[in-house]
Amino acid sequence: MLTMGEHAPVTSCVIICNGQGPVVSVQPICLNFEEIQVLQDKVMNFNIINDSPIPAQFKISSVSIFQSE
Repeated sequence: MLTMGEHAPVTSCVIICNGQGPVVSVQPICLNFEEIQVLQDKVMNFNIINDSPIPAQFKISSVSIFQSE
């Protein structure tokens, strides 16, 4: 590589790369279960999409908003 102002080629250089992980999106972004009768099921679906060629791992868990006393 020839650098401007130098008469001899440079044989080494520093390369810096800023990488990026997988790009993940969810459709829809919100699930609204509204009111559900006691002992009734309500099923809603959503898609997790990996928008990049980089593999992504998914882990899904639920959190209770009710606290026992």
